[in-house]
Amino acid sequence: MIYKLGLKKMELEYWTDEQVNFLKENYKKIGDVELAEIFNSKWTKNKGWTKKHIEKKRRYLGLKRTEKQKLEIVKSNSRNGKYNTSEKSWKTRGVTKTGTLKVWKLSTGRSVVVIRLKDRFTPYAPYFYKNQIGEVPKGMNVCFKDGNPLNIVKENLVLKSDAELASENSKNRTPNELKETIRLINKINKKIKEKS
Repeated sequence: MIYKLGLKKMELEYWTDEQVNFLKENYKKIGDVELAEIFNSKWTKNKGWTKKHIEKKRRYLGLKRTEKQKLEIVKSNSRNGKYNTSEKSWKTRGVTKTGTLKVWKLSTGRSVVVIRLKDRFTPYAPYFYKNQIGEVPKGMNVCFKDGNPLNIVKENLVLKSDAELASENSKNRTPNELKETIRLINKINKKIKEKS
């Protein structure tokens, strides 16, 4: 009844034999984007033709290109000016100047200040400490008294050992409820020792 009344969500547009034959004859030498352009000019349809339509039909028909055929399509498109070879972003945008400071957001959600050196970026706090205060001893880490990694001034920097950091991190990861439970267990154990 819905179809009789014309209440369709969309009108399906099926491939014709002519379109399928054209695809079979040309897919080896013409790329999917270019095929979609040709289909749009030769056979207009409501939704238009996209690269996805062509790819899906090729997969359905089992029409696969060899690496050699793919390379020939790229070469052909390059000659026609349709294929842009990508350039490294640093060539188009330029390289950050040495000495530039940037704030990077880490995957952990924390931020870190980095400085551009001649050939790389490096964390700024240890670099600043070394240049303003002195060498950072092996096994020591530059930390922030106020906990703010963006506040890099002499007065806010402090050295902590790996063991100190590990201890602080484990304390910070322990939920308050668990801390309270551990405290109560210790209290109970103390009472048991006293009784025995």
